[in-house]
Formats: sequence, structure tokens, C-alpha cells
Amino acid sequence: MTMIMRSIIDSLEALFSSFFSSIAPNLYEVLNFHCKKHTGMNFAEATLKNPKLTYEFLVKFFDSEMAVDVLDYLLSNFLKKYSIRAYGILKSFKSGDNKKLIEVAKLYSKVMQNGGGKDRD
Repeated sequence: MTMIMRSIIDSLEALFSSFFSSIAPNLYEVLNFHCKKHTGMNFAEATLKNPKLTYEFLVKFFDSEMAVDVLDYLLSNFLKKYSIRAYGILKSFKSGDNKKLIEVAKLYSKVMQNGGGKDRD
């Protein structure tokens, strides 16, 4: 795994952990556990390496595409508090596209490096 990919995965881990924990404590850990069982990869890695399989996992885990649509909306709103405008990130996984996610990971990493994660509830 390249250093760049490792950096993106680390950024995604931080983003997803923060996002899913904002919905329910330990949700990301539970999601990650089941993702590893379903895909053989942790959630952040799966979103990079196989977004389509990740989407299928999310639909199965949350029991509907509508729930994934709601998560997508919540993720967009979550990112707004960091001044990141991104829509349809999870929906794009359905077609195997993760370009939006990679851009968001880079932006989120920059925000966190600049202390953007402080006092943002």
C-alpha cells in the first residue's frame, strides 16, 4: 500500500469514525466489524478499493437503500460544519465511483491538520 493511499485511509477512518459516532456511539466500530466480515476489509479501505461492494454492504447492513440515502444526506450535513460541500458521496458508490470521497478525505485531512475539528459539535 502506498503512503498516499495509507494517508487517505487514515483520513477516512477519522472522518467515518467521527461521522458515525455523531449518529450513535460506537456505530462505526460495529459497522467496521461487519464490513470486515462482509468484504474482508475495514470500512475505510473498502470504500477506496471496492466502493460498489461497500454500497452493497451498507444496503445490507442498514436494511435498505433508503437508509443509505438518509446516511448520505446526514454525511453531507456533517461535512458542512467543516465547510466541506459534498453531496451524493455514498450514492456514487453504487456505480463504483469514489472520486468524491477521495476529494472529501483530502479536504477533511487539511481541516483537521489546521485544528478544524476543535469545538465543532
